Amino acid sequence: MSVILFVMEERCDTCIFRPGNLMDLNKGRLADLIESTDEGDTNVICHKSRSVSGVIHTDAWCKGSVDRRPGKAVRTLREMGLGEEISTDGKTVRGR
Repeated sequence: MSVILFVMEERCDTCIFRPGNLMDLNKGRLADLIESTDEGDTNVICHKSRSVSGVIHTDAWCKGSVDRRPGKAVRTLREMGLGEEISTDGKTVRGR
């Protein structure tokens, strides 16, 4: 089976889950994102994720979001062995 889940290996420099407001989000935006991902049992896609050649699914879940609370898709696909962590340069780092 092909890998269909990617999670960033580490939080990017401007991760919305780092202390401070590094992305200069509008007031309340982070709280709205957290509320919507919690309600949907999902995670945020990292704005710095890159394409990984030869793979259909190229978006990567935000490391900060997954560390905070893995959503259903992340939990399920990890249990199935269909996930890998990638670095910000898009190289596959390690299986999960």
